[in-house]
Amino acid sequence: MVINETTVSAEILRQVLLPGLVSIALWVITLFLIFFLAIYIYTSLAYVSIAKKNKRTDGALAWIPFFGKPLLSSKIANMHWWPVLLLITFFIPFLNFITVLLFMVYWFIWNWKVFQSVGKPGAWILLMLIPFAGAIIYFVLLGVAAWGEQEVVKSPEKVIKPKVAKPVVKTTVVKIAKVSRKK
Repeated sequence: MVINETTVSAEILRQVLLPGLVSIALWVITLFLIFFLAIYIYTSLAYVSIAKKNKRTDGALAWIPFFGKPLLSSKIANMHWWPVLLLITFFIPFLNFITVLLFMVYWFIWNWKVFQSVGKPGAWILLMLIPFAGAIIYFVLLGVAAWGEQEVVKSPEKVIKPKVAKPVVKTTVVKIAKVSRKK
């Protein structure tokens, strides 16, 4: 019996290499899932802690996948929540690119105000724009903001007090009365 070289190589591929490649692919997928699950748990715990620092009772929103953290950020920042709806358009081709960019602008503004609400510089969020290292820096600074020692600093709200004009009538009447008494 003569065995062809292509038969041997196809047999080796089917019996040895294919199961090996499938097992490597499954390990890589499992490691990625564990990594993303760890990031999800870490950021959820950080946002719950930041919500507690801001004396908010809706910190559990951080555990809602995809929508929770942006929604909680918008509430902590005292801004509108409707840009979270832009995430729905993520699945619409061509429109998703524009709306995701628009959502990212809101996300940066919300996180800027979230950092400020716990007494940290809002500009920390801009460090996320550093290629490759930005995400790691963001996670570290999010942890510092969540579990750092500094207390919550509420930004003073501008209260416009109306200027009360002095009653012209009373002062005039008093002056007239004083003048009439002197005569």
